[in-house]
Amino acid sequence: EGMKRGEIKIYDDINLKPDWDADKRHWEKFNLPANFLKHSDRDATKLLDESELQNRELLVAACAAYKEVMGVWTPEMLVFGQFWLAESCDPPGFVPNEICAKLREVDPSLLYETCLGMIQDMKGEGRGEN
Repeated sequence: EGMKRGEIKIYDDINLKPDWDADKRHWEKFNLPANFLKHSDRDATKLLDESELQNRELLVAACAAYKEVMGVWTPEMLVFGQFWLAESCDPPGFVPNEICAKLREVDPSLLYETCLGMIQDMKGEGRGEN
């Protein structure tokens, strides 16, 4: 918008004042589980409180790293990612795919069962009916 109005013509016209302390706090919190495990040999009695973990965010990051290395999602990762997106607020311009849209329509009490069924369908497995 500033460029459209002619207020921003060159990089120096952008007045950014990053909050480096907030950035540092974010990454310390985000990396806490990995650093805890990485340095666990230093103090075998140290514990990491469950309240300090952000399991879903950690799983999303792990899934993204796996996709980056392997080039594909596992069915479990794909469904988990869409489950996570289904519960999230959409960023501007986001259009949910078929899986995400379906999960948003499911009764919350049936969400986990629906996710399991989707995974089993993707893997060509039955749903355990005998």
